[in-house]
Amino acid sequence: MAPEPVDWLSSLEGLHIAPWALPVRGPGAFLARRYLPQARGWPGWTLLEGLARLWAGNDTARTYRARFALRKLVANLARPQRGIELMAPSLGALELFARHDDKKILLLDLPLLGQLHQDLDKALVAHPSSRFLRRFRASRDDVIRQEQELVLADEIWVSNPFALEVLSQRGFNCQKWEFPTLLPRLARPGRDILLAGLATGRNGIHQVLEVVSRHPEWRLRVRAGEGLEPTDLLSHPQVLPARGFEEIGVVLAPFWVESNSLEVRQGAALGLPVIATDRAAGFGTAVKIPRGDLRAMEAALEESLKPPCG
Repeated sequence: MAPEPVDWLSSLEGLHIAPWALPVRGPGAFLARRYLPQARGWPGWTLLEGLARLWAGNDTARTYRARFALRKLVANLARPQRGIELMAPSLGALELFARHDDKKILLLDLPLLGQLHQDLDKALVAHPSSRFLRRFRASRDDVIRQEQELVLADEIWVSNPFALEVLSQRGFNCQKWEFPTLLPRLARPGRDILLAGLATGRNGIHQVLEVVSRHPEWRLRVRAGEGLEPTDLLSHPQVLPARGFEEIGVVLAPFWVESNSLEVRQGAALGLPVIATDRAAGFGTAVKIPRGDLRAMEAALEESLKPPCG
């Protein structure tokens, strides 16, 4: 059951319902519809999603509200057949689970919203000037909705060890859910630092800049585009736009909040060292650092970027 184009779709087989989905970017988006094998789309979904994106623009809070609204719409309209194992994503499962009698699996592809708010507030205390840290808080209804879905699910699939630990302690039946990553190992790792995710306050950009500035020989690669914070980040003498993994020596994910970062998964699959907080480490091997701890971040980077002996 898939209401939007997200990367967890590639890890599922036998999908029964997949509404029309727009490509993330590129020309001709309204015409470039895509299906998954054995899935059926819904007429008009492309237009609906396009209007939602147009309404959201570059506003982070609106973007999330639009995505959550589309998920709820799918959950209300979908009528899965009986006798099947039903999988549905977070905030897109409540109505489906309530009227489904067979096995129900919740794909927790969103952070735990109640914990997310606490983490954002803690980050905001550390960096009160950060615009991005103020941009999104889920509604009270969405927080309650997510909790109800957790209770109704027979199994909860999580792709983050932090969520696995929290929910397991609460007595929920949780399973690890790892995204497939099919990438060849890098023959010769580079020397640059790749910041996972968007360069924003909640992803630790302020701490990273402070640490990197102490080492003029280091270069930081960031994902260019919307959401950069500060907006003139690419004018920093040690910051460059990311261009794949060819020049990367280490992936850094000092996130304040729970996240399932694509760069963390890909970096680990390529054999690169990954430095991350408990909110972003994923199930792969990573050097874990406390959130907001500059000394720990600096020490881990120094160790990872040491030139090879001999």
